[in-house]
Amino acid sequence: MSQMKELYLKVSADRALREKFAELVNSVKEASQGEKDGKLSAFAKETGYDISIEEMQKFFMNLAEKQEAALNEAELDLVAGGKSNDESPVDISIIAVVKYGGFCFG
Repeated sequence: MSQMKELYLKVSADRALREKFAELVNSVKEASQGEKDGKLSAFAKETGYDISIEEMQKFFMNLAEKQEAALNEAELDLVAGGKSNDESPVDISIIAVVKYGGFCFG
């Protein structure tokens, strides 16, 4: 398993890490892309992973593409309502942040 996938699963399974990631996203909304990348790399290292920004970009873009095609009605309701589903292994909010704002790669 890739380190990025391990990190993603770890954050998805741990409420405290998800909250820390959400705080990180909120703290860099107006920051430069370089600052965003630096903070995201620091978050990964603090969590025990040495992952390049390129690896993160590739992982999240692949994940976003898979999720785009696979959202069901319940998942769409969660996104539209701003709710979270702690039972879901995939955190839709992370995909939205990466693809459409915050850490928008591309």
